[in-house]
Order: sequence, then structure tokens, then C-alpha cells
Amino acid sequence: FRRVLFRSTVTVPADGLYYGDNLISVSGDVSDDIVANVDRVELWMKWVSTTPVKYWSSLTESWMSASTWTDIGSTAWTYTMGTGTDTFVTGEKYIVKTRGADQTDYDENVEDGGVGKSSSTFYFDNTEPETKVGYPLDSGEYRIIDKISGTASDDINGEEYPSEIGRASW
Repeated sequence: FRRVLFRSTVTVPADGLYYGDNLISVSGDVSDDIVANVDRVELWMKWVSTTPVKYWSSLTESWMSASTWTDIGSTAWTYTMGTGTDTFVTGEKYIVKTRGADQTDYDENVEDGGVGKSSSTFYFDNTEPETKVGYPLDSGEYRIIDKISGTASDDINGEEYPSEIGRASW
């Protein structure tokens, strides 16, 4: 009888970060006290910020209402979504979890804490922010510029943030 918990780690996407078009796969590793006992790694992805919540299905390569785990390989793993960045919607929140399993189908895992852990919450944003210079005006000739101002916005929430830089003269 063997009861050693696997240490499953999600390395990409990193927990709490924003990802854009560069997120086409997720990766990590799994281990236990006897690496040879790791039979497979299973992946679970949840689209948190949609109603109702949806889960990734590797069979249909789409988001479904039923929670499913996908067998993605062994100790060091990478799972590439066949549809690439069409998998994720800008402005949305997702969770990726992994778990290791041995030949007896024992698949309980321990959180590895810190940088590497068996789950990662991330946000997707592939919309570029927009910036506009308000002052000085384009093609204007100025002797002294006492301020530089403009706006910046991002389609995630549609808010604009005024920006002003202090005094300068040329």
C-alpha cells in the first residue's frame, strides 16, 4: 500500500498574470517520491467569468458545461490547444489545474505552494490598449511646453485613464 501525494505544477500560465496571443499552450510537471510511478498527468481548465461557468473539453476542443479532466502525458507536460488563442476570450478569467495519477488511478495531489503549484488563475487580454496625445497638438510649434497630456484606454473595461506629465521646456 502506497499513499504518497503527487506534486503537480502548472508553470505556464503563471498564476495571476495576463496573457494575450502568446498563450497557445499550457505546461508544467508532476512528480512524487518515485518518478517511475507517475503514469499520467491530467489537465482541467475552467472559464470562471462566464455564466454559466464552462470547462474545457479536449475531445471537442471547446468549452462545455460538464467538468472534465484530460490525460496530457507524463512528468514534464505541454498541452497545446488546437484552436490556439481562439480558445480564450479577451477580458476573461480562467483556472488551470493538473493532477498526477499512477497505475492504480490514485490521483490525489498536494499543492506545491509558491511559484509552482497545481493550479493557476490567469486572465486573457489580446486587445491592444489605445493611447491618444491631447497636448501638445500634432504639427504644432511650441516654444515652451508646460504639460503633456493624453488618454489611455483598454477594451477590457472601456475605461479611459487621463495621463499628464509634468513641466518641460525645449
